[in-house]
Amino acid sequence: MTAKELINILKAFPESQSVVVQGYEDGFCDINSVQSIKVTLNHHTQSWSGPHEQFDDSTTDVIFIQRAENPLSK
Repeated sequence: MTAKELINILKAFPESQSVVVQGYEDGFCDINSVQSIKVTLNHHTQSWSGPHEQFDDSTTDVIFIQRAENPLSK
């Protein structure tokens, strides 16, 4: 995804909405999708987990940028 494509997608969301990404070990991945999801903030306290979590009853809207899987790992 190019910067221009990402900017155009993000224009559809409120400017004040938080942006989150998946947490993982290392390296970089391409973007798979950009969508609005609801999360519960500050749910995890372990250093290996991202602090926020998605639950059925989550109430905080965030922009979720999902990473693409590494095609070389398949």
